Amino acid sequence: MKTRTIDISEYFECETPEQKPEVTIKRIGFGEQNDIIDAVSNVSVRGKNDVQVSTKYGQLRTLTLLKCIVEAPFPITTDYISKELDAGLGEFLFEQIDQFNTLKFDKKK
Repeated sequence: MKTRTIDISEYFECETPEQKPEVTIKRIGFGEQNDIIDAVSNVSVRGKNDVQVSTKYGQLRTLTLLKCIVEAPFPITTDYISKELDAGLGEFLFEQIDQFNTLKFDKKK
């Protein structure tokens, strides 16, 4: 498993001196990426030429963090990531994961 360690000291202060303000992320496989997309997408077919696809982008980002964070000085749980994680840290981690994995989650322009 290919991993990368990221310094988060700009966003997070550890509770004990033994803890390091670092997060380890992993590179996910194609199947894992597809599992995330499937979990947050809804396809609605209303007719021969009427197909609508909606994506819960916030949930996609939360699931991506949960799937890719291997070690952190905070709980790696859905509750923590979605309710307590600092927004700036969440954005930073998602960007780092996106760059490391070359994810293609962006909406088509």
